[in-house]
Amino acid sequence: MVNLAGTMMLEVRVAVKDKDGVIVKEIPWRRSHSFVRQFLDFMYCAFIDDSNVSILSTNGEAQNVSGPDMAQYTFLDLSGLANDDACGLVVGRSDDAEENEQFSLGQRILDGSGLNQLDYGVNQFGDSWVSGSSVYWNIWRVFTNLSGATVTIKEIALYCQANDTTTYSFMIARDLLEVIITNGNTATIEYRFQTIV
Repeated sequence: MVNLAGTMMLEVRVAVKDKDGVIVKEIPWRRSHSFVRQFLDFMYCAFIDDSNVSILSTNGEAQNVSGPDMAQYTFLDLSGLANDDACGLVVGRSDDAEENEQFSLGQRILDGSGLNQLDYGVNQFGDSWVSGSSVYWNIWRVFTNLSGATVTIKEIALYCQANDTTTYSFMIARDLLEVIITNGNTATIEYRFQTIV
């Protein structure tokens, strides 16, 4: 057995429900494969409190990010509102392999009710809690298919936002995960951060 003491990891699970709220498919907790480079870039920025760390945004351009003590700035914000497909837990249609240097989803699924679109609910957050030698913290979001056809998710990610005078999105994690949502159904996708002592 691998000793995970002293590590931080990310896990993910999915519940697909029909129009009556009955679970029709479940993917139980599984270990996420991929914090990407931007996650550690943000940690570096926070720890050294630098006001000029260059981090690659989801548009592929490097942006200067300020540390979290700059009260006028947004820093590592995951609190995407309803219909916001550029912040928080986001989904896409690409099955490109997971890589450390990825900066965006391969093919993001946009919010809406058109072909290959999903209705993005509000990002939800749980309080942190302790269980045994681990501390946990969850973020989840409900995606509703109002498109009139089946939508297949193939990738999921966490997009945070930060700004100085302009707000930019930054991907901090990405996983390949196939979730098929028929019309009218929902998918609740949940990430769980975990630290282990």
